[in-house]
Amino acid sequence: MGTQAQKLAGKKSQKKGMKFEIKFASHIGGKKQKGQLMDIWGEIHTEPKTDVIGPDEELYSVKNSPGSTQIQVCSVKRFSRKFDVPQLVEDYLIRFCGAHEEVMAELPYNRQLFLEALRKRGINASKLSDEEIRRNRESGHSIEGFEEVVFPWIKANIGKITRFILQESFVSLQEAQAFPNKLVWNTGDSNPANCEIFDIDEIVRRMETMDMFVGFGTSAATSVRFGPFTFQMKGSKAEKENTSKSFHNMQFKCSLKNLKKYLKL
Repeated sequence: MGTQAQKLAGKKSQKKGMKFEIKFASHIGGKKQKGQLMDIWGEIHTEPKTDVIGPDEELYSVKNSPGSTQIQVCSVKRFSRKFDVPQLVEDYLIRFCGAHEEVMAELPYNRQLFLEALRKRGINASKLSDEEIRRNRESGHSIEGFEEVVFPWIKANIGKITRFILQESFVSLQEAQAFPNKLVWNTGDSNPANCEIFDIDEIVRRMETMDMFVGFGTSAATSVRFGPFTFQMKGSKAEKENTSKSFHNMQFKCSLKNLKKYLKL
């Protein structure tokens, strides 16, 4: 799919999602959550996870696509700051997402800047694949010690990470209506009456108490799976036209099928 087609598809999907949120709000007699809110550091405004406020003050996060859908996008730096991530884990996440500052400052893709960034850090790029170099990031297989360092950290923080991507994001804890307690998922027919609704606290509880798989999500080790969720480098645009500020960020995804499968919901 070409870059322009991707942009149009993305905008179309976003509009469909917003329309469905309005439809769901109308169905339950609620209202749309509007506006960005201050972040936890009092620095910038950010999007809350609550999409719809119900008449009974229930707070809903609404997912329109039953397939694999984006749950959260954030920079490695902000993620690491929120969770006080150990330096080595952060370094590995930066390499996994290609989030080297000098590379991100010169978007679009820049092969030479990427290779220079690796050289400065003493990283041998000679064994990287053409795809890794083209995408300006290393796969998990290319980062020695990635599995031994990153996976245990995710396992130890799996409940907090789940709550972050489903409920908290970076919104200030003083914003009471920013944090949804229900996750609404469209089953595919766009009928709000047929949505599946899950309790977010219960999802977090199961993530913490069930023996969740943590490992690579693909054989190429370009994504990491923890239970029903995955994260990978955000970025899929053409080399010459990619100027997305979210490029090289952490993109968390999930599908309705995997949510039910892994959590036995």
